[in-house]
Amino acid sequence: MLQAFLLLSFFVPVTAKLAQDRPADLQRLKQSPLECPAGQYLSKEDGSCKACIDGENYTSGPNVLPSCLSCRVCKEDKVIKSRCVKARNTECECKPGSFEDKDSTEICQTCSNCTDGEDEVIPCTPKANRKCVPKNTQIPQHNLGLIIGLLASVISVVLFVAVIWKTKAWESVCLFMTRVYPGT
Repeated sequence: MLQAFLLLSFFVPVTAKLAQDRPADLQRLKQSPLECPAGQYLSKEDGSCKACIDGENYTSGPNVLPSCLSCRVCKEDKVIKSRCVKARNTECECKPGSFEDKDSTEICQTCSNCTDGEDEVIPCTPKANRKCVPKNTQIPQHNLGLIIGLLASVISVVLFVAVIWKTKAWESVCLFMTRVYPGT
């Protein structure tokens, strides 16, 4: 089979036109369906990519959409976090003093307030409610124990090395090693 292919390749001339020699429309037909980049849509009229309009419409990724998508309008309890541009929709977030619960992202809820007997540990953000703890409650300091443990370990090692060095115990260890492993 391979021999037949090789024989044919010597006798059958192969001709090919470069893609640059073909009109642009023919090049598109030979490729996979045309996709327009983010910020553009595929025009039904002439099959070309047309730009979306900043602040009016957008497409956020490669597409074959017949038109751009309309920009989101923030609800009255939200403000614009980032405005709509050709390649990105409007991003909205809750107004200061309110937050969006992860289970109900459509409605902003009013942030809770800490009482006189509570301290704020996490402030209210557009994505999370304020966190309060009773006053005089110690917040666990997990890192403090780790730091003390590491510091004690370092001090212990330094003291151990100082004692061995001062008592010259290392000399007897070296002598023992040379007897056990002669020639080293």
